[in-house]
Amino acid sequence: MHALISTLPKPYEDQVLQMWDELKERFGCKYVRTATVPHFTWQLGERYNLRKVLLLLTQAAAETEPFDIIVQSAQYFPGQSPIVYLDIIKNPALIKAHLKIWDILQDHTAEPNMLYSPALWHPHVTLAVQDLSWEDLPKALAFIQNKQIEWRVTIDQFSMLRQDQNGAVTLEHHFQLGKGQIR
Repeated sequence: MHALISTLPKPYEDQVLQMWDELKERFGCKYVRTATVPHFTWQLGERYNLRKVLLLLTQAAAETEPFDIIVQSAQYFPGQSPIVYLDIIKNPALIKAHLKIWDILQDHTAEPNMLYSPALWHPHVTLAVQDLSWEDLPKALAFIQNKQIEWRVTIDQFSMLRQDQNGAVTLEHHFQLGKGQIR
């Protein structure tokens, strides 16, 4: 699987890592801590045509200025097990950047996940996935909501994430907004 993500800068990265550790200790939620880094996802699919995508993302990053997002409140997506997340409030800069990224990647992604299409995309920072019980959901939400999260985060980069079939995650191909590909 390939995904385009923006990692959270410090101190927000550290706060999410701490929440992951606390959710593991209190509710046994360990999958997200072992599977990824604190981030939100722009787009994902089975695999990218890297030759085309790297050139297009370099240009898009160079043409996009850094912008702020607001991260707040714990919410959840329903499913076989609930997915607990921190909500990211959409704003014009975020929407514009997402539309650009979606347009660039759509034709060069094998099996794009349509939940990340502009009509369905709900930007968020995942806190628990795959291993939180429905019985523990109210307690987990209350625990996170007590933290009174209201973060203004500057987004100035995105990176390509690759997850192998064995679940190993690698961040590769990093892009700085306003500049282009940086490594």
